[in-house]
Amino acid sequence: MSFLIARLMASATTPPMTLSVAKAHLLAGICLHVLLSTAFWIHIQVWWLQSC
Repeated sequence: MSFLIARLMASATTPPMTLSVAKAHLLAGICLHVLLSTAFWIHIQVWWLQSC
């Protein structure tokens, strides 16, 4: 979480061109995090159903 804040702080002091790149990186990071957490929960649910 602190990494995202640091990224936002850094992007606030950079020119517009690198700002859009930083936003794209931030968006990609959020998407990756959502995908990984979704996959993790599906894996847990499948494992839990199999163990019952």
